[in-house]
This record gives sequence, structure tokens and C-alpha cells, in this order.
Amino acid sequence: MGAPEGNLPMTLGYSLAPLTLLSVHLVVEGGSRCDFLLSVLGVSALIYTHHTTLISSLAPMGIYALLALVARFRRMERAPLNYYAKAGFRALVMYGLALLISSAWLIPFILEKGYMKPSSVDNPFYFEFWSVKPLDVLLRKHGYVLYQGYTLLAAPLLAASIYAARRLEEKWRVAAMAAACYLLLALSFGKYTPLGVVYLKVPFMKFMPPLRFLSSYNLLASLLACNLVMGVGGDRRSIAAVAAIALIAIHVWDVYPHTAHFEPVELDEQYEKALRYLSRDPSMFRVFQPAVVLSQGSAISYAPAISGKDILGGWYTEASLLQSEIGWLTYLVSREESPGLVRSYVVSYALKYALCDARCPAYSRIYRSLLKAGYREDARFDYMVVLRYNESISYLRSLGSTALAIGTYSPTLARLLSSYMYIEYGGKYIDDHTVEDLSNYPIVFLYGYMYKNVVKAMSILLSYLEMGGTLVLDTWGSPDVTADNVLGLGFQSRILKLDGCVELTGLNSSRLSPFRYEGGGWAATVYRGHFDEVVVRVNDSVVVGILRVGAGRVVAVGLNLFYHALYYGNEYERNFIAGLLKIPEYLLDYHIE
Repeated sequence: MGAPEGNLPMTLGYSLAPLTLLSVHLVVEGGSRCDFLLSVLGVSALIYTHHTTLISSLAPMGIYALLALVARFRRMERAPLNYYAKAGFRALVMYGLALLISSAWLIPFILEKGYMKPSSVDNPFYFEFWSVKPLDVLLRKHGYVLYQGYTLLAAPLLAASIYAARRLEEKWRVAAMAAACYLLLALSFGKYTPLGVVYLKVPFMKFMPPLRFLSSYNLLASLLACNLVMGVGGDRRSIAAVAAIALIAIHVWDVYPHTAHFEPVELDEQYEKALRYLSRDPSMFRVFQPAVVLSQGSAISYAPAISGKDILGGWYTEASLLQSEIGWLTYLVSREESPGLVRSYVVSYALKYALCDARCPAYSRIYRSLLKAGYREDARFDYMVVLRYNESISYLRSLGSTALAIGTYSPTLARLLSSYMYIEYGGKYIDDHTVEDLSNYPIVFLYGYMYKNVVKAMSILLSYLEMGGTLVLDTWGSPDVTADNVLGLGFQSRILKLDGCVELTGLNSSRLSPFRYEGGGWAATVYRGHFDEVVVRVNDSVVVGILRVGAGRVVAVGLNLFYHALYYGNEYERNFIAGLLKIPEYLLDYHIE
């Protein structure tokens, strides 16, 4: 689940953001019940509208609260303690009520936060394509809407400075409001400001995508809120006249560049024909689009409505749980080296058709890769090619064996083994489960696992093994990465660093991919100690070993082989892992008694 996307929720979020500053003002200074109620509703509305805008408001809220409290302390000379107690109580009630009102959104968000991948914000792609370089202001490359914020960035600071010069006795409050507004605006421009490094380096901020769409209407809302909080007086008729002129000017400023340069773009004719062609197939399936070039990228969003099918890919995909999987599949297809892995995705996600665009620079390579994976050309509309998977494929398929995966690296297993077994995600902690829970699965994977109580976790796993279960573990990413007695099973785990091609006894080393990651070496775990069977070894350490416990068995897999096979798309390594974990036919409907 991600933030609401698009100009509308982002604009609403910015328009409501000043209410957070107003809420802090009411906490510090107090106010009427009506003001209090409106502030509660405003903050809760912002949570619903765009929660990342609320996150970005936390720093301005903190700055304003600190400086406003200092100003209050200076005015009162000696503020009674009950004043601060009342302010704390108001804050607790106000923000507590706002969170309570928003609980219909917040509770599911918290429960499903494990599916989010906020670390993807580290990817410079988010900044390179969604921000505007300062030089573009001079060249007017993008139109006013995308770069007007630069010219207006200093407006709150300038306005507050002028006001401070006239009302020196209120300089603390003015400074607080100026700092709050300035920071809120500066954070909205992403990489191309001195604060761009904040998104990549500061632990808190790196989990928030850059705020991108800033309209001058939003700035007007911020300034009006500042005016309200600071209580600027004056002739109401003059203020109304200035506000009216400002609204008209800003409206022209916002709308004119769009109308002057707006040229409607029709939906690509050949793309539409391909979609109409897909709509004739009555069966249920998804469509993969690894190479589609459209002059209007947002047209992809209309594809499901035209074809009546689930089209993977689209304009806004941050909230799609499949997005990372499809990104990886596209990567595999573009490499033209892993037809087996591609087939596993195709079957798992029912990708009956694939659309390719001959205008795409990587078209030839992607086209050949899809043919190797089992597709054939089904129709062609000029440069738009429709490929169909040769085998029968549907949403409805035999479930086969079901395994449970516990640990933060479980998605790797689902990607790697999706055509072999169905893998359920069991969270991060071993001891969140009971023996009865585990007994429903013939195989339990531990990969990047955690535990709250190691003794309890060991007891659960031992009981599961004694009842005949199979435990497959890799200690990488777990608390046992350097343990002398992994989960009480009697063997050690140690970190080993490799770099390049490695000889592994028990495998055809010539068919292994190099052990390198992002241009550097490969760090992973190996094992030492007693095993009933050593399948793969490197030097004096065990890479894959089998240990029998009771009626069950433990399969210890090292060198992060699961991820290595997926990272390089190595078919030989994947087949080895699948063979290592192969389940007899009579265990497909397995349940431990």
C-alpha cells in the first residue's frame, strides 16, 4: 500500500498541510472548541488525502512548536507548569482524535506495511525524472507548473522578514512560521535543491518519496494560513481586493501555460487494435508488456478498460504488490538468458499474452527471449506484436505443494520457486507460530528470520521436526549469522566472503554464476559441524548440508544460494535447488499427524 498518487491528491495534500501548523498553534495558544474541532478534522483529512505530506509536515510542526513555546515563555516571563500540562493534554487529545478518525486507513496500512518497499526511494530514478533542474527555469523547458516553485521558494521567507521588521515584538512567532513554511516548500523539490541529500542520507527522510507537484494555489493556501496564525490586521477591503487580484493572477499563471501548449494526443491506433484483439479471448488471464513505446505513457492506464483484461504495467504502480515482481521479470526477459525462470513467472501470474512494440530499442532481444520462454507470435498490428504462451494457462491452476516461508527474504523464495510450489509468507518471527501452525506444511523455510524468544523458537522447530517436517534454512539476515549452535541444531554458522568464480564440491562449478554483487564481492554464510549428509562444500565449510532430526530433516543452505540463483537468473542453480527440495508425489496433500 502506498501513498495516493496523482496531481489531485498531492494538490489536496499541500492545500491541507498548513492546517498542521494551525493545529500546533492551537495546542500552544489554545482556542475555541470550534477551532479545535476544525483542526482535528483538518489533520485527519490530510492523513486520508496524502500521508507523506503529513510526514513532511512533522519537521515544520516541531520547529514551530519549539519557537512558539519559547515566545510564550518570554511573554509570560514565568509560565505556570499547568500551562505546559494543558498544552500537552490538548496535543494528546487533538492528534489522538485525528488518528482515531483516520483509523479506517491507518490500521490496514500498519498491518500491511510489510508489503511496502520504501527503500526503493534510494533509487535516483525517482529524482531524475520527477524533479526539475534549476537551469530549466531559465530555459522554460517544462512550463510554469513544474518549476514555478523555485521562483516562489523565497516568498514566505521574504514576507516574514518584512513583517518581522514592522512587528519586532512578534519576531519569534514570525521566525517560527517563516522557518516552517520555508522548510515545507524546500522539501517539495527533491534532488535539485541543497536539501536533496536529505532524502538519501537522513534515516527518517529516506523512507518518504520526494514531494513533487507544487501549484501556486498551494503556496497561496500556505500564506493564508500563515496570515491567519500570525493575526495580521488591516483594512479588510484592501485585503479582500489584494486577495482577489492574487487569485485571478494565480489562476491565469496556473492555467495559461497548459491551454497555450496543450495538444490532445490520441490513443496509439496500433496499440488500441492489439487491445481490441485481446478482448476477443473470453478466458481469464493477465497481459505482460515488456516493450511498449507510447508517446503518451498514461495511455497504458486505459488498457484494462479497452481489453477487458488485467494489463500489468501502468502510469501509477507504487501501490501494486506485483510491481517489483514484474520489474524483475522484465529484467530477466531483457537479458535473454533465463527462459526457465521466465516461464515460472508466466505460469504463476497467468501471463497468457505479451505485447511488444517493434519501436522499442530492446525489442529484438525481448522478442527472442519470449520465444525461448514458450511464447509464439499470435498477431501483428504494424509495429505492435501480440505474443501468446504455447501452453494452457489460467488464473485457476493446481496449487500443488504449499510451503511456509518465515523471514524478511521470503519474497526471493516466492520468485525463485513459484512454478514448483506455492509459498505462503509467515511473517518475520518464528515464535509467532505454534507447532500446530507449522504442522500444516511439509516444508518450512527460514530465510532472514527473527525470533522474540530463542528458547521458544527452538522448542517449536524441534517439535515440528520430530513430527516429520522438513526445515530449510539460510542463516543470512538472521540473528544466527555467526551462531555457534544454530537454533539448537548443533552446527555453526560463519560469514564467508567470495569474489568471482568459486569451486564448489558437489556442483558443476563451470555452470555457476560468479559470486559478485553490484561490482563487489559476495558475502554470505557457510556452516561447520556435524551433518548426516554434506551435499555441497567449499574448502572446509559446508554450503548445503542435511541433518536428520526425529522423523524430519533440516536442509541448511548457505552462500545465499537462493538469492544468487535469482540475482543471476541461473537456471542450473535454480534446478539444483528445486531438486534438493523435491517432494514425493504422495506428499502433495501433506499434513503432519
